[in-house]
Amino acid sequence: MNYLKKLAGLAPDTEKAKKEVSEILPVSDLSASFACQSSECHTKYSSSCFKLSPEAEATPLWESAKAPSIHILVSTGKTDWAHDAFNDDQPEGSILPKIAQESEKIGGVKLNVTGDGFDMSDLNFGEYATFKRCDLLILPWFVVVKGVTADNVQAVFEVISNVLETGTDGEQGKILMEKMIDGVSVVKNKNGSHILLCSHKTRDKKCGLTAPIMKKEFESQLNDHGLYRDASDDREGGSKVTFVNHVGGHKFSANVLIYKTNGSFVWFAKCNPLNVKYLIEETILNDKVYAENIRACKKFEGIDW
Repeated sequence: MNYLKKLAGLAPDTEKAKKEVSEILPVSDLSASFACQSSECHTKYSSSCFKLSPEAEATPLWESAKAPSIHILVSTGKTDWAHDAFNDDQPEGSILPKIAQESEKIGGVKLNVTGDGFDMSDLNFGEYATFKRCDLLILPWFVVVKGVTADNVQAVFEVISNVLETGTDGEQGKILMEKMIDGVSVVKNKNGSHILLCSHKTRDKKCGLTAPIMKKEFESQLNDHGLYRDASDDREGGSKVTFVNHVGGHKFSANVLIYKTNGSFVWFAKCNPLNVKYLIEETILNDKVYAENIRACKKFEGIDW
């Protein structure tokens, strides 16, 4: 009986969520369901992979996470990592621990490693593969800091922190590109949106199961809209789907984090492949959100290149 009372106390306040979300981003007019018909889903999967516990099902999502001020993503070429992706089981000379240390000095930062790979033709490939050299994707600025090493990592993060604190919203990426940091180049990221999926199986087996299914469905549906981009496709305006390490809230998986160049950030949860069609059509294409599945959202100034 106490357990049932606990679940009753967790019942989602959907009207509160809708009202508060609508003050940040336009809310979708989908009246009944956030899920498409199974016949519209491109991927075969077992629904048991996405089954939520009764407590997770009943727990309100809104405000269960915080929107970051800045999100820094480090390419690793992996889809799973040690429990602490930045500090555990690192090869000799890895700068990932130093990146984690420097990031802690920045207020409101979220830091993740990603499954994005490396350019094997790069003369510094060996250093990238052992994390002696790293590239940083910075969102919502949509820029990539290339060539971060032990020699410049502190300077890089000092500049990032300064730009975050003093730069005009929506202009930080441009400002960072104009900064001179020894050994580093800062380039525009050409994608129109980034979709982040937690695949950190070591932290939670469910994420290791759900992320590949969600990625496959996203990429297939994005391809129908001409938005799919793989690592070798640098056309502007596409949507890049990326595996990341632990984001928090595994009991709500699948978590889906979306950044767009127009400044929209949305953290969805309790998602499955039947939601992908509307995540693309409503959020990616039309900048509308389904409030009942949102943990956090924020409207930054858009990027005007």
